[in-house]
Amino acid sequence: MADALSAAHDAQFTNDSIADIYQWLLARFEQTGIPATYAFVGAMTTPQETFVNDWLPQLTANPEHAAWLARLIQDIRDNQVDGWFVPSVLDEIQSASVPHEIATHGFTHLPMQNISEASLALEAAGINDWAARNALELKTLIYPRHYVDMRLLEAVPSLLGYREHPYNGKDPDLRIKLGNLAGEFYPFPPSRRDVSTLTRPAIIPVNFFLNWRAGARRWVPTSLTVQRFRHALAHAAKHDGVVHWWFHPHNLMTGKDQRALFEQCLALLHDAKESRRIEVMTQIQYLESKAPQRVA
Repeated sequence: MADALSAAHDAQFTNDSIADIYQWLLARFEQTGIPATYAFVGAMTTPQETFVNDWLPQLTANPEHAAWLARLIQDIRDNQVDGWFVPSVLDEIQSASVPHEIATHGFTHLPMQNISEASLALEAAGINDWAARNALELKTLIYPRHYVDMRLLEAVPSLLGYREHPYNGKDPDLRIKLGNLAGEFYPFPPSRRDVSTLTRPAIIPVNFFLNWRAGARRWVPTSLTVQRFRHALAHAAKHDGVVHWWFHPHNLMTGKDQRALFEQCLALLHDAKESRRIEVMTQIQYLESKAPQRVA
């Protein structure tokens, strides 16, 4: 959201509030024994001093990064960095009793839409450095803004696969956004067929975004979203399908009654898991369960 921050976000996104939402999420996953994939922007889970000393000079010298991070760069100069760097959340997830996966969501969240070789090399270097500093063995990737660029997979050799683009590679223009909103009112969404390409790079299917109850989406009834999720899980259980449930932690901070919606859907997921109708997996567990010899 570095390019779309508002005054309201400035008030909502603080170090404490971000740490709180991750602790809240971890507690619910601990209670249910459900593992999740956390895809982090590496720079934002790097200590501020490390970022400023080791990375800021390189990023400001690169035109694409300098433009993308203009707000962050100015906030650092103004010493207004509350809400930017929260490395503690990474430590808490690594020490959780439930085995969560930590994936990469880029180093600075720079969208990889026709970026230069220099910018891509800088992103890859940042990801590799972040992984090494935190003893992470990164296996899966969620591209920033979903723009797929295979060069990044080549530059981060530990990565086995990535989450597919939810809009078939197209920019989410007004037509697509309206279609997605209309889809939130359809009560019977199917699960996805498991048609992943399980050679490296493996492609992880994506289909169920937890409705973010902000803007026009706040008018989608909570009960309808819960019904949609219930049906998708039932369809997956019956047809050996896949439901990739995803959301952004900041959605839980800004959406109307968003935490209550999450908890209702999590209860459905927990019930389906406990009754052995479905198996809950992280992204890498999903890949390894399908063809470990082909993604190794």
